[in-house]
Amino acid sequence: MKIINTFRNLGLHNRLAIFSLSLIVIQTMGLGFVASYYLHSSLEQQIGMRAMSVAKSLVNSPIIRQGLLTKNNRVIQEYIEVIRLNTKARFIVIGDTNGIRYSHPDPEKIGQKMVGGDNDGALLQGQSYTSIALGTLGKSLRAKSPIYSKQGDIIGVISVGYLEQDIQDIIAKFKNRNIFIEKIWF
Repeated sequence: MKIINTFRNLGLHNRLAIFSLSLIVIQTMGLGFVASYYLHSSLEQQIGMRAMSVAKSLVNSPIIRQGLLTKNNRVIQEYIEVIRLNTKARFIVIGDTNGIRYSHPDPEKIGQKMVGGDNDGALLQGQSYTSIALGTLGKSLRAKSPIYSKQGDIIGVISVGYLEQDIQDIIAKFKNRNIFIEKIWF
């Protein structure tokens, strides 16, 4: 109540100054929220495209295809780990038509069922897509793509992902240090 009385006692000039300052603060905060949202969605889109590029480049690999057909997870794991480290993907998981893992950053997870519940589009409908789901490593943005045999039958799925926490960390670094994303991420 005292603030309102003080405001009423101010002259028109001071009231307009306070009103203008308040408007500037509200606009700045609003623009900050919009910019933050845009940064997050733009970064997610770019990382999704990056994950999809990696997935699409691997679906026709003879090593993966042969490993799935012969049920040789060792050769797939060795091949995929090199690619995962070079692409800075948090995970690249190859699964068969039953969703059983043939590769995983944690070798103990190989042979177990894939987690996330988002393989049906690739395994049943032959679609390539990105999704956000909770897996064994945490919530992640992942690209899914079917793996086909030479005859055109779906024999597996590839999942390339980046953790949501990593995306948040990149945004936090950008906000805190005001540096370009390319220097942090790429």
